[in-house]
Amino acid sequence: MTNKEEIQTLINNYATYADTRQTKAQFDLFTKDGSMSVYYPWNKGKAEKLIRQKKC
Repeated sequence: MTNKEEIQTLINNYATYADTRQTKAQFDLFTKDGSMSVYYPWNKGKAEKLIRQKKC
């Protein structure tokens, strides 16, 4: 797969996961450790924070 195809696949997967609210799958596209804030419509503007750390 070319770099261009890999980037397009990443973008498509990100959009699909965002549209279907698969936040953990979306998170996994980029990192195995870190944090991400997610704003769901039903949380009245409050962010839900996902945190993942590498296991040593």
